[in-house]
Amino acid sequence: MLLAEDLSERVIGLAITVHRHTGRGLLESVYEQCLCYELTQAGLPFERQVAVPVIYRGVQIGSLSVILCARHNRRQGGVSCRAKSGNWNAM
Repeated sequence: MLLAEDLSERVIGLAITVHRHTGRGLLESVYEQCLCYELTQAGLPFERQVAVPVIYRGVQIGSLSVILCARHNRRQGGVSCRAKSGNWNAM
């Protein structure tokens, strides 16, 4: 089982690999597909388009939509590669 730090290092390395092969200027969805390919080839489990709650002082105030979430075990999320804007509750 990978530790969170080891997972972070591997995912960042794979993201750099994608960037080196594709260069810059492509659509985000292309980079997402390429990184999913690399994660699969590396045997790293991941989820796409994950809603992550934002908790403030014990109250859920909104959520973030994480585009890609690698997992270092079945119960706990690992690394989010990029988050889109979230949904926030008015207080």
